[in-house]
Amino acid sequence: MHLKLTVSQIAGITGVPARTIRYYNQIELFTPSGVLENGYKYFSVEKIEELRMITYLRHTGLSIDEIKQLFSNPTISDYTRQLHSHLSTISEQIDHLQKIEQRLHKRIGALEHVLGIKEFGNIRLQDFPARSIFSYRASVSQPIEWEQHLIQFEKEGRLPPSLFIGDPGFFVELSTVDQRHCTDFSGIFLMADDPFLVNPDLKGELPPGTWLTVYVRGDHSTAAPWYRRMIDYAANAKLGLADYGIERTLSDSNISADPQMHITEIQIPVIPAK
Repeated sequence: MHLKLTVSQIAGITGVPARTIRYYNQIELFTPSGVLENGYKYFSVEKIEELRMITYLRHTGLSIDEIKQLFSNPTISDYTRQLHSHLSTISEQIDHLQKIEQRLHKRIGALEHVLGIKEFGNIRLQDFPARSIFSYRASVSQPIEWEQHLIQFEKEGRLPPSLFIGDPGFFVELSTVDQRHCTDFSGIFLMADDPFLVNPDLKGELPPGTWLTVYVRGDHSTAAPWYRRMIDYAANAKLGLADYGIERTLSDSNISADPQMHITEIQIPVIPAK
């Protein structure tokens, strides 16, 4: 005599909730073996293995439709092809998550760097390796133009939506520092070490070497007077400077409600004195 198991019984044996079994039955993924005299659906012992197969395939991430397609006329070739396809999808998801992990580590590092800044208004020399960037040289003076260029960088770099902390920056021509408005810049750049970057043709670089640097509390308006101070510092120290500097807001009101934590950095390349 063949066992005739109810939904509750097969749920107890397999550990699959009864409501899930009823749902699978409703969508015709897992059909009963027959109907008892009292009208209740029953399942044969062989159905346990079928349910376990469904549970296994769902655990691997296959969709209901994919499983139904496999069950419609199963062959080893179909199973192999479907699992290969699903494995490829999973590999892409893993790669995506690893890139997100890198992004998060980078953001955490950027925030910890901001928290670690102790000296403000102290002009000093600092050595940097070459730094990869996207750069766009054009006159930009309004915040709306900054945002438009950053969005364009995302599109051209085929980046997903980005949260930039200390990544975007601006070029300032040193010949204009005594006349420029604090939001006038000669170009914009984006640090290009994002793991999602897939278009290497857009890359440029900030040259390696010694840079004159300063951290200041505040935004671009606070930073503007520091260019003249840095130029005078270099003159007194008999240092040559390139014809441009870069300015980056490392933290603003979007990152911290504390005005004391709104921080801008200026860097100017040092070159051999003439």
